[in-house]
Amino acid sequence: MSRIYFPLTGSAENRKAIAKVISFAGSFNMKLTAISVVNNELLFKMERYKIFIKEETTIIKNGMTKDAENYLNHVKKLGSEGGVEVTPVLLEGDPYSCIMDYIKHDKEDNKIVCVAKKCGGEFLKDIFSAVERKILLNTTFDTFVIGENV
Repeated sequence: MSRIYFPLTGSAENRKAIAKVISFAGSFNMKLTAISVVNNELLFKMERYKIFIKEETTIIKNGMTKDAENYLNHVKKLGSEGGVEVTPVLLEGDPYSCIMDYIKHDKEDNKIVCVAKKCGGEFLKDIFSAVERKILLNTTFDTFVIGENV
């Protein structure tokens, strides 16, 4: 069995691509893993530089975690409605590192990573978010690109 791994980066193009990823997974009888990462590395850095105090960091992190959980549940519900098994995964840390570590250590035999793109632009930086660019440039897994107008 094959599995699609779809990082939920929060970008507008990523949110728009969810329905297409679910449809694609259903068409090929594949399971889908939706991965969301709470970027606490960035929060802790902001605390170290005295941009946030510890209490603010905690409040923001808790809010981001709750939002990520709600979004993962939404994607799982959309998958269920589309007849696709969606496994929601919530991680904490550096988004790119966490996503790639999770995929690398998952027990699935056939791993396919999906990234979302926006239309227009001449360069990778214009079409993909930072996390999606890193995945495309550095992954050893099969990868496909999906977007609003793809």
